[in-house]
Amino acid sequence: MNKKMIKIFLILLYLLSFSFSETINLSDYKYPENDNSSNYAYITIVATNDLHGGIFPIQYSDINSKKFLYGGGMHLYSYVKALREQWEGQFLWLDAGDQFTGTMECMLSDCTVMRDYYNKAGVDAIAIGNHDFDYGVDYLQEYIKKQSFPILAANVKLSTGIYLYELWENVLPYKIYTYTVKDGQEIKIGVIGLATKKTPSFTSADLSDLVFEDYFEVTKNWVEFLRNVQGVNAIVLLTHFGPMCKNDGDAKMELKMRTSSTEQKLCKDEEEIMYFLIKLKEEHVQVDAIVAGHSHDIVHHWISDIPVVQSSGSDYLNVLYLPFKLVKDVMTLQKNKIEIEGPVPVCEKLWPNTKNCIYKYEDSSIMQSFTFHKKLIELDEELANVLKFWNDIINEKVKNDIFETKDKMFVDSKQETLLVNLVNDVGRIITGSDICFFNFGGIRTTWYKGPINEIDLFRMFPFNNTWVRFEMTGEEIKYMFISLAYDTYYPYSGVIQTFHYRNSIYSVKNILLWDGEEEKPLIANKTYRVCTNDYLANGGDRMQYIRKWYKTLRNKKDFGIIREAFIKYLKNVKPITKEKFVDEDHPRLIVEY
Repeated sequence: MNKKMIKIFLILLYLLSFSFSETINLSDYKYPENDNSSNYAYITIVATNDLHGGIFPIQYSDINSKKFLYGGGMHLYSYVKALREQWEGQFLWLDAGDQFTGTMECMLSDCTVMRDYYNKAGVDAIAIGNHDFDYGVDYLQEYIKKQSFPILAANVKLSTGIYLYELWENVLPYKIYTYTVKDGQEIKIGVIGLATKKTPSFTSADLSDLVFEDYFEVTKNWVEFLRNVQGVNAIVLLTHFGPMCKNDGDAKMELKMRTSSTEQKLCKDEEEIMYFLIKLKEEHVQVDAIVAGHSHDIVHHWISDIPVVQSSGSDYLNVLYLPFKLVKDVMTLQKNKIEIEGPVPVCEKLWPNTKNCIYKYEDSSIMQSFTFHKKLIELDEELANVLKFWNDIINEKVKNDIFETKDKMFVDSKQETLLVNLVNDVGRIITGSDICFFNFGGIRTTWYKGPINEIDLFRMFPFNNTWVRFEMTGEEIKYMFISLAYDTYYPYSGVIQTFHYRNSIYSVKNILLWDGEEEKPLIANKTYRVCTNDYLANGGDRMQYIRKWYKTLRNKKDFGIIREAFIKYLKNVKPITKEKFVDEDHPRLIVEY
């Protein structure tokens, strides 16, 4: 080989090594493999939940106003595809519900885009979520008929006593998945679906003709049937109710393999799933794993000795590995060997030297492609073609910038922030009210520095809620504030509130009116104009307790969809800055610990 050829060879070798260095190995840790060298036969479960219409990725702006992609069902499928290919016939994809409501592609298509996505991507089963009823009971029944997968709902029935699975096509209480593994052994996984009992309070639909039964008895009965009659080797619950667990920092969010001995976050004991899991253990009802949803907290925990996984939506997923071993001629689950891989970040590219793609106000051109389980993560062309029509529409909407923010805008249930003040100030100004309040659950995302477009606004307010104004006396307002305070406060405008905070509970100490210029006491017999969203006004969230005594909204007036009000108002407030909506000298939230 002459010198010229050697030089060309070295250049090509350099370029080749450079191209490899540009690809990050996301899964650079030891994970179970599908090979005969293992002592175990694994069934691998991909766990997702709460996609809320999120087929297409969120597009964030970097420091150069360039868009980069984060989350979304399109990219999520790339991981599913990689794991399905790796595990061949020993694979299961379970989703814990809430297909509907949350994105513009869902709204424009009446969420049929979600059905197209799941049908093509090949999900195995989905639980029924509270927001899956948002278009009404009749619509959901017709929608489900055209799915190529079942909805699992064991605890939902009509007021007449007939269960949905007895009446609705494609709805089942459970489903058994059978696998033939090495040496011809058979493994049967029974999956039981449960909907949250709180569904009627967390949807805009009228569910007065439906009953959501208590979880324990339903679960106990089906577990006994599946084990004793059907002879399943393991049982997984697919639940649209999940734990709320404290995020103690990035270390707890690190992607890695987890076992029952891995340190984990603390979870709120008062959540309904915690009582349920404790009772399962006390009553010796054997459940082997739970794929949960609804609370949107990232969870990879062992609770009451049961592995529980949950993600925040389409931006993360978890993987459950269930190992089986032949014991006395029966493939037996080795519960002490179960592993969880997660939380796995879902995105197009990763920031260098990290395992995440979370928003950074930096130059996104330095982000790198990556592999997961030896597969390059990239969009699937066949899936992209199925959804191209809606993708083209969304890409046009992304171009429509409405306003710009100079500060990150986020929700924090423990402190006053620019975002919650802005939301309530807009409501108070638009409706001409004295006081306005909002629920944290109605403020759905974070706005980062840079331009905010039509899609960003929709993700913030996806539910078509409207501003509502009505009248209350000072005495009624005070009682309402006291009743609303519990483990969090409600964001307000026009009010300064002082709270005692003891044992994780807020209690109201003092209330003052604040119009931006003068502090005034709340007068008991004076009538005030109060505004909120129609969800709260109609008794949603903790307002259900207030509406038991405040049954008629006096002089009620509707002011139209919240998104549209924001567009009108924010076009004249450019750019958004913290100083415009957070007064350091007059904090709206004062907490005494």
